[in-house]
Amino acid sequence: MHLFLPDDNEGFSSRSYYLSRNIQFLGYIYEYEDYSIETVENKPIYYYFLKIREAVIKKFDEVFPGELSSFASGILLGQKSSLSSQIKDNFRDIGIYHLLAVSGLHLSVILNSFMALLLFLKVRKKHVLILNCILALTFMAITGFTPSITRAGIMHLIYFTGLIFLKRADSLNSLGIAICALTFINPFSAGDVGLLLSVYSTLGITLFSSKINAFLENKLSYKGRFKKQISSVVSLSSVTIAATLLTTPIIILSFKRVSLISVLANVLIVPISSLMLVFILITAALSFWGIINFICMPVAFISSILMKIVIFATGLLVKIPFAAVSTTENVILIWLASTLILVALALLLYKDLSFIKITSLLSCIVLLVG
Repeated sequence: MHLFLPDDNEGFSSRSYYLSRNIQFLGYIYEYEDYSIETVENKPIYYYFLKIREAVIKKFDEVFPGELSSFASGILLGQKSSLSSQIKDNFRDIGIYHLLAVSGLHLSVILNSFMALLLFLKVRKKHVLILNCILALTFMAITGFTPSITRAGIMHLIYFTGLIFLKRADSLNSLGIAICALTFINPFSAGDVGLLLSVYSTLGITLFSSKINAFLENKLSYKGRFKKQISSVVSLSSVTIAATLLTTPIIILSFKRVSLISVLANVLIVPISSLMLVFILITAALSFWGIINFICMPVAFISSILMKIVIFATGLLVKIPFAAVSTTENVILIWLASTLILVALALLLYKDLSFIKITSLLSCIVLLVG
């Protein structure tokens, strides 16, 4: 067997990324030499969760045609290896790549849907919360305990546990506990780009989304017929802007491209994707029950339609001029460093909103001059 260490590229360290997944080094078997494979009788519990994951992917291959099977596996389980590079590039260029990386959004949609179903069936709320904790742990295991989903899972567990004991969990403290737990188990978790994006998007939403939403609501002050619909769009836009504020530096450094239409793309596609995720989950659950296959197929058909709509919409949005711009130029790195310094000074010298306006203006000037 040939063993070797991964090469470090520009930006984030790939070696640290592999270490975040508890992979110390890479290797491959010399095919021209004899080797044997031994099976272990006493398998760990985690093995059975991986078998469930494998079974779900196989069921998707049976239920969904062609590339839709890979897309369903990518959306629900984060299994992107068989997904076409075109779809992955489109999602990245319009700023919705987080839909292909199992994260807090996926867990929230699944747990909220499960909770709504149980409450509809008149299950006691305390029992619903306990079952939700079990479901969160199960989903974390099936998706491979990736750092980003583990972060979201820990926060949900803290939230549900608080409700069970009639306590209210604080989002900022829950995020801190999740980070401490992850880095205590494996300090190299910080090398996982998915976790960095997950943590900073959550932090941005926690700190800024309500303020941005209040600002936009105040500026629009719309009281017409479609007030609720516009309010929902403003709320989703506020969440996207808040998440983008803190994740942009990581995206610039790691992906070398940044989307200029991410807010528009998220407002248009996230609601459809959330509904699509629910139908894919129901399809996965029903596909194991052969006796009710006649119910599974209509649900799978609706899932297919929603997946085709999302894929078509991403293909349409990516054609918008300057939907994504390259950040490989050194001037972008200079701008990023300058902006972070200006933000730090603004926070240090903060007196009123004029400091934020001046900081934003100076950042734009630095970028335009560059």
